[in-house]
Amino acid sequence: MSFNFKQFRTKALKEFSDNLSEQEIDSLLTIEGGYEKDSPISTGKRLQLTKILFSGVKKHAGERFRYEKELFSGVNLWIADNLKGKSTLFKVIKFALTGSSESLKPQVKAWFETIQLEFKVGENTFSTSLNMGDGRLNRAQVFSTTINAIEKGVEADHHLLYEGNSFTSYEEYMQKFFFGQFSFYSLKWTQKDSRKEINELHEAGASWKTYYKTIYLESADSNTLAMASQNELVFQMLLGLELTSPINKLKVKRDLLLFKSAKLGDVTTAQDTLNNDSVEKLTKELAEVNVQIQNLQNEKITSKLEALLKAYSATSEQALGEQQKVNAYQREIAKLSEEANFLVEKENSLNRDVKKYTNEVFGLRRKITDIKEYLDLGIFFTNLDITSCPHCDHSITKEKKAQEKETHACMLCSEPVHKHDIDTVAYDEKVRSMQEEAEKLSKLIESIEGGITTVKAESVQIRNKIDRYSKEATILKNDTVVKSTMSELESQIDNLRNSMSTSNNQYEKLVEKKGELQYRLKNLDIKTTSNKDEAQNNASRIKLLDWALGELTVERRKRSLNILDRLKSLMLNELHSLGLLNFTDIEIDDAFRLVYTQHGAAVQFKDIVEGEKLRVKMAFYLSLIQLDVEFNFGRHPRFLVIDSPAKEEGDKKYLEGLNEVLLHIENKFSGQLQIFVGTAVRELEFATTNKKVEIKEPERYLF
Repeated sequence: MSFNFKQFRTKALKEFSDNLSEQEIDSLLTIEGGYEKDSPISTGKRLQLTKILFSGVKKHAGERFRYEKELFSGVNLWIADNLKGKSTLFKVIKFALTGSSESLKPQVKAWFETIQLEFKVGENTFSTSLNMGDGRLNRAQVFSTTINAIEKGVEADHHLLYEGNSFTSYEEYMQKFFFGQFSFYSLKWTQKDSRKEINELHEAGASWKTYYKTIYLESADSNTLAMASQNELVFQMLLGLELTSPINKLKVKRDLLLFKSAKLGDVTTAQDTLNNDSVEKLTKELAEVNVQIQNLQNEKITSKLEALLKAYSATSEQALGEQQKVNAYQREIAKLSEEANFLVEKENSLNRDVKKYTNEVFGLRRKITDIKEYLDLGIFFTNLDITSCPHCDHSITKEKKAQEKETHACMLCSEPVHKHDIDTVAYDEKVRSMQEEAEKLSKLIESIEGGITTVKAESVQIRNKIDRYSKEATILKNDTVVKSTMSELESQIDNLRNSMSTSNNQYEKLVEKKGELQYRLKNLDIKTTSNKDEAQNNASRIKLLDWALGELTVERRKRSLNILDRLKSLMLNELHSLGLLNFTDIEIDDAFRLVYTQHGAAVQFKDIVEGEKLRVKMAFYLSLIQLDVEFNFGRHPRFLVIDSPAKEEGDKKYLEGLNEVLLHIENKFSGQLQIFVGTAVRELEFATTNKKVEIKEPERYLF
């Protein structure tokens, strides 16, 4: 009967829609692979090994070896002393089937050159061929045919399924191969990070190597039923009960959410404490910043600066007025200087006129004198005024001129000078005209000299003005009061502005700090609220998953009750067959933990005494195989390797029981399963047919 997911979902929505959205519920309940992945019905397949062949060199002894053996259905028995190769044989088989060579010691792994294993899954035959050297895997091949066919090269390439040269690749392929053959998949669990400093939970998954633990029962693992920490998961995979996959996936989801919620709770608690401390600290800091901002605003620096600037402006106006006055004086002085220069030039010009006219008057008067003398001297004189000798250029002195007048001898050549007739009227007229002209020039000179006096007076006035203006300008220029006032004001203004700059920077920083503090306070509040909301949502999700796991577990129990009852019955019978008659009941709880009733008390596998554990373990696996063989339920490959089953439990009664069990299996299930037993107990040699027994003499190696 198919699982009714629709009904399951509807019920979930009804239960949790108050706290979770439909989308969240669907997201939590939706799983990869769906709810119909599992089926307890056997695949009908079993794993049967048919041949093994390997060779190499025991390097410590320099001894070559080659081992080849045909393997049979039913019980196959190897009897040899301990440490003579039985466990190595089983580990080689494990390596060939899983790709994991970790069980082989490095020095032993280095012996092997070739390993070939032929096996059947159901009716199909497969072979692995491993080529090795110095512990390295040179080549791994998997064929869908027999070893003989490979060695003969009969269509080997046609049957080649895989070829690689790394342990990892080979291991991955073998997992994929057997998962596919037996409908295995990786059941998950959660585990904390192995690193102490990291508090994280990771998802882990079972591998084919994990499940192989239910095939290869090593004597060293006698204290655990399957795999120490994952017994229940491996048990569930071997049964293949319905709803196993969704229960597993939802449980992992739930566990991850629980961890996240716990972590978030820790974080929230720590965050709350931190937040409380932080809020108090930030609030206090914000108040201090507000006070500093208010103080800066109260300083009225701007008003002070305005007053200073106003005073400076007034002083500047005063200085400017004075400077304008200086400029006016300087302009007036320049103008007056031009006028003064003009008057000087005018005076000079008038003086030159006076001199010129004076010379002219002097000339006229001299000519008048000359004319009069000429008239007085008569014929001895001419108008010619000789001043030097034209021959030797010597000056003609006044004495020579006077001598000429007295002696009537030429002043140059001393020759006699004769008197000429003179028109005195014309000379008189000329003298009178010249006298009038001289008189006229004299008056003009007087007039000019009057003008000169006037010009000089004007010049004096102008010079006086220039001197006065210069003094006024100098006084203004030398006024230090205004300059000092301006300098003082400038200094005060600069200081205030620097102060304002500092204040402004401080103010801006404080405003910025205030914004940051407000943001951090708000962010703390949002973060705290967000974390709390997340924690609350996680709690609702966990409740949904718990509810879903409960529903599915009940449903799985209901659907699998018949199978589990049959398994319990088979296990109890096997326990009794192995001599453990004191076991009277077995319970399988919802977590698939096995609880045995021994001597009337409930015990788990770990509580069973050492001398009985291996038999309980064998009873468990044989029952799983019988469940498949007799009732067609389960996924166990029906192949077991039991290494040294009597090593720890060598009492006579146990050996008799083990011998009877092996005979019982061989007789009843020989064609349906395969069991490899390696033992040093030679009393077991009759537990199977002769051809299936290989016995080595004491101290002899298996290979």
